[in-house]
Amino acid sequence: MKISQSTISEINDKLGDIISSYVLLGTGRQKVARCPLPTHRERTPSFSYSKWRNMWKCFGCNEGGDAIKFLKLMHPEKTFTQIIETAAYILDLQIQYGTDGTYTPAPKVIKPTSFEVLELAILTEKVNATKGRQLSSNPLLANLAEIFGDDIVRTVIERYAVSFYGEWIEFPQIDIQNRYRTGKDIKYLRNGHRCKETTPQWAHTGITDNYKQCITGEHLLNYFPEKQIAIVEGPSTMLFMSCLSLYAEKNTIVQLQIFTKYIWLCTGAAGGVNLADKDIISVLSGKLVTLYPDTGAYTAWVKYAHQMKQNGIQSAVSLLMENAYKAGKVARNTDLRDYFSQNIEGIKELVNTQYKPYEHPEAPLSLNDMLHVNSVVYTGAAYGNILMAWIKTTKGDYDILFTEDGEVITGKQNDINIKKIEQFYEKRFSNIRVDNIPAYAMHIKNNTKN
Repeated sequence: MKISQSTISEINDKLGDIISSYVLLGTGRQKVARCPLPTHRERTPSFSYSKWRNMWKCFGCNEGGDAIKFLKLMHPEKTFTQIIETAAYILDLQIQYGTDGTYTPAPKVIKPTSFEVLELAILTEKVNATKGRQLSSNPLLANLAEIFGDDIVRTVIERYAVSFYGEWIEFPQIDIQNRYRTGKDIKYLRNGHRCKETTPQWAHTGITDNYKQCITGEHLLNYFPEKQIAIVEGPSTMLFMSCLSLYAEKNTIVQLQIFTKYIWLCTGAAGGVNLADKDIISVLSGKLVTLYPDTGAYTAWVKYAHQMKQNGIQSAVSLLMENAYKAGKVARNTDLRDYFSQNIEGIKELVNTQYKPYEHPEAPLSLNDMLHVNSVVYTGAAYGNILMAWIKTTKGDYDILFTEDGEVITGKQNDINIKKIEQFYEKRFSNIRVDNIPAYAMHIKNNTKN
């Protein structure tokens, strides 16, 4: 039967509710946000919604219109009927069918989720309130701003929809469908570290007990589809590494460029998500994932990587922290934030430098020593126990593969299953040039076997 005009009109009248289920809208008469359309990825907000006109417009991709058009562009694979059903699900309304003015109510759409989600408007209000606060009012953000500058920190907390008030920060868990699952509120001390004596609070408390967590930062998979994924444990480490990546990109720190290819996500630390949960990690399908465990957690995270592999997710575990621990450079339970914080001045000295590791051993060795295994990942037995290192050379950037014996893999000169390696890293390694690199690869190899 034909869908009634009254249903279509009701959907279009509730444009604001539909848009708010996909994107966090700003305040003011013209509510502005980043465009959520799958065909348009942007960093500067150009998507506008006008409540009094009941219309939306993106000045970046030049699309605009009513609620039905918005949903059509959000779900181009769906038919008109499926678009109406999607709207009915979002608005929790009944679709009316009929002929010549006689309407018959269709069965009410049943929401498929087995858990409740929080209203995005709650999160929007928190985020908007944050915009008027000084970063210096929060210990962690003040620490990050001192290192990386206000602009970078503001950009990062906007991406993660982080809100803060006094010594507290909320790290929201927004899933890949832009649903606000919950948020973890953590108190920080003056030194920028978490207050371990204060129990974290949860955004769903007092609203619902029927909730389900997701990976923190998961919503960014929609905004940066071309990037690889890096997962750490704690949310403060996630923010720090995101700031470090932007800082390295902005200031051309070539030694840190490997980190700029990632979206940084986190498990949420204690009480967070389990990376062995198939439902949790399903959103990572089709992505190349690198896990960066804290010192002492390497073995457990290797098991997570194995679980991901069983679910068709390509993953590897970084040896960076484990080798730093074995070398006596850091203590147990140290994370990436602690690791890089101890050499911030060394990082800042490298701004705009042209560092070539195998040609200039006299280059700033303090950071070189710290990073000599930062780009090494271990594939595991299923992929031939191969080590991979990212090298910056005068001839370009290379992913260098070598065996546990230090032999550099050049393609056909070995009995390793190169096809599997290609599948693991989604690129061809048979064309890698290794001029002037074997010695440096051996140096990396020797330093990963402490």
